[in-house]
Amino acid sequence: MTKEFKEFYNSPNININSKIMAHSANPNKFLALQYLIKRHEARGDQIIVFGDKPFILKEYAKRLKVPVGTGKVGSDERAVILEYFLKKKVKTIILSSIGDTAIDLPDASVVIQLSSFFSSRKQEAQRLGRILRPKDNDNS
Repeated sequence: MTKEFKEFYNSPNININSKIMAHSANPNKFLALQYLIKRHEARGDQIIVFGDKPFILKEYAKRLKVPVGTGKVGSDERAVILEYFLKKKVKTIILSSIGDTAIDLPDASVVIQLSSFFSSRKQEAQRLGRILRPKDNDNS
């Protein structure tokens, strides 16, 4: 974390929601995300970025110029985002918990998790399952 964020985060008077928001909005986290996406896209990977703070996800998507799907996104727009990803028109998408279940993205090869609810093993398994599916080019 930057010095300012760390001081805020460690402040004794901060409530848990503000602490979680500071953790999620950490500028260094964004820089790390930017680096990872650039590196994996250069390798041709299909990337899903997961997080649970829609405000942060929308801001990151805007800065990175990638599509974002949250609970506020309508089903038609969500279908377009997923179709672009499936047809490899975009290499990276950002999803909230809407991406945890009932979507099929078989070509996803990298998952980056920005934040989670910190309590659900099922959520972790669902997110990991997005990249563990057999690929067309899988020789196993």
